[in-house]
Amino acid sequence: MVTYDYLKSAAAEGSIYTEFFNSPEHAKRMGMTYADVVEGMASGIHQAREEFGIEARMIGNSVRHLSAEE
Repeated sequence: MVTYDYLKSAAAEGSIYTEFFNSPEHAKRMGMTYADVVEGMASGIHQAREEFGIEARMIGNSVRHLSAEE
């Protein structure tokens, strides 16, 4: 779990809060649904909060250089 591993490392360095950017466009390009990406990240965030006391939030964004259809 990338999110969990990152938060584990950040907590070990003294971080108490971090934010992640994500986008539907990047999920699609990785062959994943946006819902799967958000669910996976949420799982890592919840587990890291329970184990290390670090807090995290997701910020959804759009890629401006893509067409309206994308």
